[in-house]
Amino acid sequence: MKIIKPKASGITYEPKVKELCLIADLKFSYSLDLNKFLLDENPHGEPSLKDIFDVVVDDKFTTLSFRSIYRNKETIFKLERQHEIDSLIFEAISNFDLKVIGQNELDKFQLFFEEGKFKELDLYKQNEKYELIDSLTVISEEDEIILIKQNPWGRFKVDNLACADQKQLDYSLNNGDTGSYPLDINNTVYNLFSKFIEIGITT
Repeated sequence: MKIIKPKASGITYEPKVKELCLIADLKFSYSLDLNKFLLDENPHGEPSLKDIFDVVVDDKFTTLSFRSIYRNKETIFKLERQHEIDSLIFEAISNFDLKVIGQNELDKFQLFFEEGKFKELDLYKQNEKYELIDSLTVISEEDEIILIKQNPWGRFKVDNLACADQKQLDYSLNNGDTGSYPLDINNTVYNLFSKFIEIGITT
């Protein structure tokens, strides 16, 4: 059995290639065909996806265990929660249900944590040809949350980040300004993303 205590966590979404991934040291990629997450045994290169079986979580999502053929060998994995964000990932792997990724979804994002602490959020807005037209980056820097805007460019300290019901990321800045960044993604993915924001980013 491989025991894993996650240090690196995150979620990425790229609708153009119909890819939703969760990270808890291991990388899991969602299969629309199978309606479940698969284990990617080559997380830093060309995906090599393996089915996972006998997925078990406890009632508080503090552990996640499953079986998979990993690098040509049947392996039992057990992931143990180290931080609150891990429980969110364990729950999603065990019961997430996404039916379709629409062609009209034009935005992609990636959100990363290290040792349970927020590290970086990148949001990319694209047109119908998937050409980049805008972006927003939020990073953790010396115990402060920094927001970097484009069009026009600016770098600001953040007081608060929150997801709204209207599928947008609302922010208030240290200088008193407020704003929002709309997200063109489906409701199911947005609801999961908003939980990551609520649990994982505190300012």
